[in-house]
Amino acid sequence: MARDRKRESGLTLIEVAVSMAVFCVGGLSVAATLGYTLRLNEVNRETAIATQEVRRVMEEIRALPLEDVIRTYNADPADDPDGYSTSPGSLFETASLPPPGGESGGARVDVVLPLSEGKLMENITGSILGSIGDLNGDGVIDGLDHTADAKILPLAVRIRWKGATGDRQLFVHTVLVR
Repeated sequence: MARDRKRESGLTLIEVAVSMAVFCVGGLSVAATLGYTLRLNEVNRETAIATQEVRRVMEEIRALPLEDVIRTYNADPADDPDGYSTSPGSLFETASLPPPGGESGGARVDVVLPLSEGKLMENITGSILGSIGDLNGDGVIDGLDHTADAKILPLAVRIRWKGATGDRQLFVHTVLVR
């Protein structure tokens, strides 16, 4: 009879426990990957919406004459092209995404121009625009106001919002040429 027992095949309790542990670890890995993928899909959707919003603002900016870009997207509502406070200014909201930091309203859009006290300047340093350069093409980088004679206009559009992974932002830099 002892010989018959040795011939019987089957799984011991230890083999079953090890198999179940391996199966559980694999199942948890698949679940974690699925959760990460769903979150990544949301991040991609948010980034696509933010990119579309920045493109919309950039197209609005490109449609304006250079002088009107400064007047439309600066912080002074008194010089807006269509009258007092008729332009969005340098900071405005968009309802396409939720606002950053749990604030009320929509996502925040900043239009960053090389302005100092409302004047278009070549010698601004420390800006997110980097080195500004010669705006009027005279070969000299000076501290004068070039609002009226600028031939190029560097600018950036930044959108900030509350995303699935926390506060997020997207920057787009460009240079407009007259």
